[in-house]
Amino acid sequence: MQYDFTTLTERRGTNSMKWKGPENELPAWVADMDFRTAPAITEAVMEKAGKGIFGYSWIPESLLDTVSSWWSRRYGWTMKHEWMHFATGVMPAIHSIVKSLTAPGDGVVVMTPVYHCFFHAVEWNGRVVREAPLHFENGAYRFDPEALEAALKEPASTLLLLCNPHNPTGELWTREELAEIGRIAAKHGVPVVSDEIHCDLTDPGSVYTPFASVNEECAQNAIVTVSPSKTFNIPGINTSFVIVPNEGLRGRVFWGLDRDQVGFPSAIAIEATQAAYGQGEAWVEEVREVLARNKERVVSFLHEELPQLKVTHREATYLVWIDCSAVTDDADKMVEHIHKTTGLVVSPGSQFRGNGRAWIRLNPATQPERLEEILRRFAEGVRTFAA
Repeated sequence: MQYDFTTLTERRGTNSMKWKGPENELPAWVADMDFRTAPAITEAVMEKAGKGIFGYSWIPESLLDTVSSWWSRRYGWTMKHEWMHFATGVMPAIHSIVKSLTAPGDGVVVMTPVYHCFFHAVEWNGRVVREAPLHFENGAYRFDPEALEAALKEPASTLLLLCNPHNPTGELWTREELAEIGRIAAKHGVPVVSDEIHCDLTDPGSVYTPFASVNEECAQNAIVTVSPSKTFNIPGINTSFVIVPNEGLRGRVFWGLDRDQVGFPSAIAIEATQAAYGQGEAWVEEVREVLARNKERVVSFLHEELPQLKVTHREATYLVWIDCSAVTDDADKMVEHIHKTTGLVVSPGSQFRGNGRAWIRLNPATQPERLEEILRRFAEGVRTFAA
């Protein structure tokens, strides 16, 4: 491989949220990789820092070209410049969009289990979560058209938050599924916010479908959020884009981003994003292979060492979603026990609601040596909990 994904990185003492715990703690929870980012990004940031000036920045047309080219080249979806607005992150943007397109007390629909910060964007802003539970069968989740329709047809349901690809389950929605989601939402006059932050991190040979690329019905009802933060492991740089093809929706959303002061780039965001999408493609292809192998290692380990647990081995994200129902119906207690007895930190599935209470989310996006220690501690914690 051209890039190094095996040398252990030391992240303690760097103000890392993931690694802020004590020495004996081993984090495998937040979606943050332990790999150094693509060298081109580091070089671009260092070059900018070397200039010694960190004034206000604006988005150049060249950056819009680079971002649009990434999606056009890799996914067959061409974004027009006027559709695009910078944001300081996907979740700040979604908070703003919720405030711009809904009113206090309105219902916002989510398909659960789903990324827990969606609930924050709804409830912290005085709106109400309406769950449309996903259907789980034969080791995979599928969206339930009847459940989605029931949630969307409620009079106060005014927005749908879609996770594409899906966190925490790793599902890669098909074009046909996305078309049906778009059809039901449009039927009830409900705009779709499609969070596509994990879009690049699919298994080799698998490709995600942008929601707005499916058909014109989806495009005209879509607010899409994208970012290099997960792909290149640069969430601390705070860079993303919101893409809105529909002019009417666009005006409301873009005004809200500026109103909420989340539409303005930091001094290094432009250079980092330009380098990521302009020079980082080879790095992405290698990290996809590494992440796929890591997921496969988790699955094989659990099959051999903890066969009572079941894993959804899906095509998207680097996260592993583990069914612990054969051991406990309350994985929160298991997560607490694992942490207390081994120092390993994983995410309890209850955060994601839906059927998540008996599940655990584990992040294996780290070096092979560290992953083996994560698995060793996880097995020890599960066994002593079960005993």
